[in-house]
Amino acid sequence: MGIWNDALRALEPTNVTHSCVGNFTAPNDLNLIVSRCTRIEIHLVSFQGLQLMLDMPIYGRIAILELFRPHGETQDHLFMVKEAYNFSVMQWDAENAQFIIRKGKVIPFDNKGKGMFMEEFDIRLPELQVLDIKFLYGCPRPTIVVLYQDTEDERHMKTYEVALMDECFAEGPWSQNNLDNGAELLIPVPPPLCGVLIIGEESIASAFKAIPIRPFVTKAYGRVDVDGSRYLLGDHNGLLHLLVITHDREKVTGLEIELLGKTCIASSISYLDNDVVFVGSSYGDSQMIKLNLSPDAKGSHVEVLKENFSPGPAASAAPHIDELSEKREQPHSLINITDLEDKQHARPKIIKQ
Repeated sequence: MGIWNDALRALEPTNVTHSCVGNFTAPNDLNLIVSRCTRIEIHLVSFQGLQLMLDMPIYGRIAILELFRPHGETQDHLFMVKEAYNFSVMQWDAENAQFIIRKGKVIPFDNKGKGMFMEEFDIRLPELQVLDIKFLYGCPRPTIVVLYQDTEDERHMKTYEVALMDECFAEGPWSQNNLDNGAELLIPVPPPLCGVLIIGEESIASAFKAIPIRPFVTKAYGRVDVDGSRYLLGDHNGLLHLLVITHDREKVTGLEIELLGKTCIASSISYLDNDVVFVGSSYGDSQMIKLNLSPDAKGSHVEVLKENFSPGPAASAAPHIDELSEKREQPHSLINITDLEDKQHARPKIIKQ
């Protein structure tokens, strides 16, 4: 019986699963933090572009990655949850250029970052099929909003106040029934507008306003303004939309949506500064784009500044034989075909050793 030896040179993860922007390494630093499945990258945003400050492995797959600012702090902390249902809060050590794990369980449940839980507790949620759940801004008590589907496949939204002393839920300030059957994403809106956006396949609604949209499935979103009046939405076809909340001071008057152009299929969207946006993708190459006020000849407001290579999810692969491969008597590169629902993004890529 013959003995076979296989040698595999594995690439580090290239697909982007999460990204966030904030002042992490210093109060005046603007940082882009990128999660690539089991790795975290910290970039400094400068006039020259992105400067990589740290690239470190994480033991486990990252499920949630968010920046928040605890009460009384001058820079953001990083809240990370792994798929193994454990979490950590990390702070940047500028002197040693590394992470510090914060002691104590600091949970960002309001816009001022005052949530400090010394021990967790369980509360039973009556809804059986929860589609999304978020904390709301601007509420006098910690309040969550729940998007759920009932036994008749109808989708509804309900709010609950978290009674910390009694460790139970209390009835929230409002609810909304019979939503878009494709509703599956909640976006909490920060002060001064507050409230929540309900993103569906055929409509987008706030607590009291709704607009119909051309049917699409939202894969990722990113907030543009600090006040939460504009959001970028990336759909399943790689189209980028701008959602605008029109308002008169603190009163919401309506919703507007505009198609900006085509990008990669987004898994995360992070607005950096000066109309520059990072579009991370788990389906192919990630992009750094610029949003232009005036459209180009094709009617697109999107200008691609840079693409970061990623093989994407592989549907098929085959060795690529070239002159160098024949001299070495072994394949020098690999042709990879990505497997995507959007066949326009499924194209062959040559991966070289």
